[in-house]
Amino acid sequence: MNHGQGNKKKGHKNEDNGSTSDEEEESSDDENYKFAFLQHDVSCSIQDKAAIPRTWILLDSQSTVDVFSNPRLLTNIRDAKKSLTLYCNAGKAIITKKGDLKGYGIVWFYPEGIANILSLGKCEEEA
Repeated sequence: MNHGQGNKKKGHKNEDNGSTSDEEEESSDDENYKFAFLQHDVSCSIQDKAAIPRTWILLDSQSTVDVFSNPRLLTNIRDAKKSLTLYCNAGKAIITKKGDLKGYGIVWFYPEGIANILSLGKCEEEA
């Protein structure tokens, strides 16, 4: 069976039927390589607003802070004594509120965000 490898060399065994080919194809691997990724639970497109469910909590290995956008997951949402300037793909955000995540602790609250994010580094500190 050929899995997108279209660059057959003269005399190489054909995996489909076990025979050898005396012809050399001119196409390259880059032209014939095909890849598909399917995720059943999440669908994102440029036409939709981010499709991450608001009840999900993402564990992010690149984040340095815990930030939540869903107030239903938090209690005791309040003004923070200091603000947080957050730089992300969407630009810069000034976050001025915090809340309590049951079973975890204090996280930043930013209702305009697109996800609820726990920093892997912060989780490791808590453990």
